[in-house]
Amino acid sequence: MLSENFLYIEPLNTNAGIAYTLNDFNVKSKTVSDLKQAMAGLIPEVADNYWNDQILATLGILSTILKTLHFTHMEGQPLSLSNVPINLTIGELKARLVSEKSISNDGVFYSWAKKNLEDNQRLMDYGIGEGSTIVIGHRKRGG
Repeated sequence: MLSENFLYIEPLNTNAGIAYTLNDFNVKSKTVSDLKQAMAGLIPEVADNYWNDQILATLGILSTILKTLHFTHMEGQPLSLSNVPINLTIGELKARLVSEKSISNDGVFYSWAKKNLEDNQRLMDYGIGEGSTIVIGHRKRGG
């Protein structure tokens, strides 16, 4: 279970889609030094002085529940889900779409920001946030 106080961190110098969550970090009572120390414990590149004295990361305080998550189906159907926990796995998200929107997951893939979404990863692992749009595409046969 996520706390209400956390930061989402994604290094800017990677295209690997790697993201980190720093739980129980109250930004109102912490200093930049506290943040660097906490990040060094979480991200190996920080511990190895990879970022030197600069914090090159996207930092944002996220809600633990997305009010609206949008989907674009390749058939042109716009879909949306409400009140989606960001710690929901992609597999759980797919099951919820099947249940609530009666769509089939046969022969489709899910992507966001040109990254294919894996069933065992969480929305927050990809940095998917409020108002994001996930693409539901059809797999090509034979390829």
